[in-house]
Amino acid sequence: MKICKIDPNVNHWVVRPGNGAKYLEHFKSHNIIALGHMDEINFPETGILKEVDSSDLANALTKILKDAEQKVISAKKAEMEAKGFMLTEDELNATEITASHINSRVSQACRFIHEMKIGDVVITLNKNQVLVGTIVSDSYIEDDELIVFTSEGNASKRTLSYQLRRKVHWENLTQRRSIPDPIKPSLNAKQALFSIGSNHKELFSHWLYSMFIQGDTLHFSTKIDEAKKIGQFSVTEFQRIIQQLEFVAIKLENNDFDFDYDNLLSELYGQYFDTGVEEGYTLTTKNSFLSPGNIWNEVSGSQLKLTLYSLLLASMFSTNVIASEDINITSEQHEAIIKVAMILKDEGKFDLFKTKIAASLDKPNKSTEKREAKDLNKKVIIFPKLNEKGDTGI
Repeated sequence: MKICKIDPNVNHWVVRPGNGAKYLEHFKSHNIIALGHMDEINFPETGILKEVDSSDLANALTKILKDAEQKVISAKKAEMEAKGFMLTEDELNATEITASHINSRVSQACRFIHEMKIGDVVITLNKNQVLVGTIVSDSYIEDDELIVFTSEGNASKRTLSYQLRRKVHWENLTQRRSIPDPIKPSLNAKQALFSIGSNHKELFSHWLYSMFIQGDTLHFSTKIDEAKKIGQFSVTEFQRIIQQLEFVAIKLENNDFDFDYDNLLSELYGQYFDTGVEEGYTLTTKNSFLSPGNIWNEVSGSQLKLTLYSLLLASMFSTNVIASEDINITSEQHEAIIKVAMILKDEGKFDLFKTKIAASLDKPNKSTEKREAKDLNKKVIIFPKLNEKGDTGI
């Protein structure tokens, strides 16, 4: 596991893969996200689309959809009159394109083009699975149909023709049930495109990365798999040792190696308690957990302290953690981490309490590798405005 540093300016987006999630496999196989909100626009050429004026798009969609609507109404009226029936006013307006419908499409298309950016996290999903990725390209217009083959009955193909697209580097598919319950409501919006709000962004980052640094704070998630009632004593002692690691990290940060390893616990308890009374700790638990569920913690301080703490924590869970390359851990600090972790595990009975509540460091659901922007090898195109005749195109 690598301790990643998260840019606070990275946004998290959800793009639904069509009605009934029918295009999820297209998104995954072709490494894209796409919207069909501009498919009626007659683009004279394909390419990178970096700017669209919302009023231009609204005018174009209104004109095109209203014209299409009128044709449907006229055809329906002619058909019914040929049969000797007259349509009522309500029946004539049954297919009416509303302003709110246009505005919703314009808003989502403009967010896709202007607000999404390379490096942002994107999620797409169906009722059972979640696909997480990183946006790696600008938005672009492409009219090639994308094909996947289904295995339902005889092999058949299904095509996606949404022309507004972005390239994405996808991770592996994840089961939707793995998302912690407090985060799930953030995925319930019905729009084709929406952002995960600030109230859920941090918890979603916990699910994505498990352990990460943002600014001067280390965040980490502990997964609790015990489904039965959990004894308060086991939870308290488990959390007490997690807290003691901050005391050790503070000492190591200050190059204080004056540990009496033979009497570490008795020495630790006294100083540890006094530091707590004097409000010397930053470790907090942001959310309580259900059983099973998660404990979300954060601890603040210098980058060195956070790295030392994360290495201590990983040692307790027998997990290999790769520290940031720009933080230098001395051999004395590394040796002390190993010794203290082993003593706390053995004499503090950490493994016993960890087992009683079935605790483990949560596994990340997203890679921390930096994704390079993709060269689309396409020219930048201009959105085709309405001409004097009210038609789109140049």
